[in-house]
Amino acid sequence: MQQSQGPSGVVQITTGGQVYKGIPSILQIIYHNKKLLQPITLVQVASCRVSSSKASTRTVKRRSEVLESVRDMVSGNDSRTQFAAEVNCLTLSQRQELHQKVQLPLVIPADHTLAMKADLAISWTKLRILRR
Repeated sequence: MQQSQGPSGVVQITTGGQVYKGIPSILQIIYHNKKLLQPITLVQVASCRVSSSKASTRTVKRRSEVLESVRDMVSGNDSRTQFAAEVNCLTLSQRQELHQKVQLPLVIPADHTLAMKADLAISWTKLRILRR
């Protein structure tokens, strides 16, 4: 077994195991001659005493780093795709709530604004209100 600690403090313990390349029945994938074929990684993640809504920004940032490292392990070093899939699993109301919490500004380039004004027949006054 190997033990390593990532930069975010997550401790990994990887067991030795052979990776099976074929696709037989599910029981043969899990056990082959009573040997575990897929290596298993055990991860220690500390449980929290305070919820993230009440925790300090430093604690929330540290927790985000831990989640990012675990997501990176689970997704095979493609954490951005995994994160996008997680966001897509949210309902529309949850996405809207998340968007309001994050407070991302909506930036519309000038050429898009002009095209929008022409396509929607919006007056300059209403367009100025939309840009704010």
